[in-house]
Amino acid sequence: MRYLLLLGFLAFGIKGTAQSRVSVENVKVFSFVEKMPVFPGDTLERYVQQNVHYPEGGRKEGATWVRFIVNTDGSVSDAEITKAMGKEYDAEALRVVRAMPKWQPGMQNGTVVKVWMKVPVKFKQKN
Repeated sequence: MRYLLLLGFLAFGIKGTAQSRVSVENVKVFSFVEKMPVFPGDTLERYVQQNVHYPEGGRKEGATWVRFIVNTDGSVSDAEITKAMGKEYDAEALRVVRAMPKWQPGMQNGTVVKVWMKVPVKFKQKN
């Protein structure tokens, strides 16, 4: 009987730990919320224009689309390319997005939440 009781406690302890870990790792990331994240200061477009560097020898014009998460503390994470222009352009677009300052985070039902965002990083040669 003692062994059966001990096994019950062990099984419950393991199950409880696994559930806690899952609930922490499976935090919902929203695509649209009541109050979407806000880029700080000047406009996002201006930030991109001021910080993007044309790849050396690059001649293409267009946009690389980047998707990322604005976390509950306003930081940016999980940046990924959703529409590519080419290796060098995509690497530069990811660099610019990953270097963004903290955003004002999104809110849903009065709670700060993680939100997916998607932005174009435009490449246009200056005349």
